[in-house]
Amino acid sequence: MRKYFVGSSILVFGFLMLVVMGLTGSQAKLPQPAVKVLSIPAPAFEMPDESTGYVNYGRLYLTKAAAYIRAPLVLPNGTKITKVELVCKDASASASMRLWVHVVSNDGSTSVPICLAESTGTGTGYRTFSTTTINPNVIDNAKNFYMLNVRIPTKGQATFELCGAKIYYTGTW
Repeated sequence: MRKYFVGSSILVFGFLMLVVMGLTGSQAKLPQPAVKVLSIPAPAFEMPDESTGYVNYGRLYLTKAAAYIRAPLVLPNGTKITKVELVCKDASASASMRLWVHVVSNDGSTSVPICLAESTGTGTGYRTFSTTTINPNVIDNAKNFYMLNVRIPTKGQATFELCGAKIYYTGTW
């Protein structure tokens, strides 16, 4: 009888602790990894030549012709990219800015984009365009290196300006 009482007491105590801590039923989950954000400002992107201009030390625009600009993307091995954002001004109804994460294998045999965020519509202010379709989304630094590519379709501060990019990810770092 005493054995039954001790065992039952432990079970009741354990259940009460779960109730007090609010971990009953479907709420009893393992902690989820925190989402982290890596911000890549416009000045981190390469300047292809003298055709790039900076405004207010933080926004990039083109002074000559359309161009591709690049910045390295460095994340810890094994992290998962969950979202990619392009922060820009797009005042053109006929063209759009594009940002994609590009993966190149160490031996150069593979070179592929894994996602694309593209500006849509026209606006005079700064806006954010994003994608959560990223495949594959796990960083493998042992086999690949990663970069951000941006396509700015025309010159002119009034039409297109890049503010930067944001990479949302889970994992260490």
